Amino acid sequence: MAVTVDAFASATGLNITLTFSHTCSGTERYLVVGVSRGLSPGTITGVTYAGVAMTSIGTSAGATLVHLWGLIAPATGANDVVVTASAAGNGIVAGAISYNGVDQTTPNSGFAAAGALTVNVTSAVNDMVMDTVSSDGGSAYTPGANQTERWDVAQTGGGDSFSGAGSHEAGQATVTMSWTGGGASPRIGAVSVEAAGGAGPAGAVAYAPNRNIQINYGGTFAGAGRGVFGRVRRPRGRWGSLRAARVI
Repeated sequence: MAVTVDAFASATGLNITLTFSHTCSGTERYLVVGVSRGLSPGTITGVTYAGVAMTSIGTSAGATLVHLWGLIAPATGANDVVVTASAAGNGIVAGAISYNGVDQTTPNSGFAAAGALTVNVTSAVNDMVMDTVSSDGGSAYTPGANQTERWDVAQTGGGDSFSGAGSHEAGQATVTMSWTGGGASPRIGAVSVEAAGGAGPAGAVAYAPNRNIQINYGGTFAGAGRGVFGRVRRPRGRWGSLRAARVI
């Protein structure tokens, strides 16, 4: 099953905390919040949703800042996202996107960051790549051709203007997230949101690291050198080919 977008919201503010409402629904939910800050940004000390602390996914830090946060199985309905910074600085821009059909054990992988407006992310078919950007100057952005922009917000009231934006794109082996526009000192952070796995074929054997899997076969082989080809379910809900199998 492919990851799908549930809902999105964004906001900006000048205080040390930024609060805005976001509504989650659906099944196998995962919420990602992308935070942007301008020059001399300090740090983001925490993000909560419905009062529950979110987990830091990764940071792209330089003259400006991008920080991604995630939460498995967020509460349904309308609840507050609260972003807290170490200092008010020149404000906060943040956006939230909730997803359905996400692996509830390993919901993300492949975080990538760069001091530019482009980055490559390792992903897979059925996954979804989400990114957030920041730059100094408060100028608007234009996302790459295959990206769906969900927010593009300028913060101009803090003495030094900056802007932040976020988007997503369907996963494949490698996804390039890119933007044009913006201003000086750009940063980008991006992550692959992992699809939930299916039930798998009948008779499947659970994956365990470094485990030998023995396959009992009751059929007859027509000649030497024959074998059994199988699939083993790996973490992240994917099925990969067996390297080898001993037939008994």
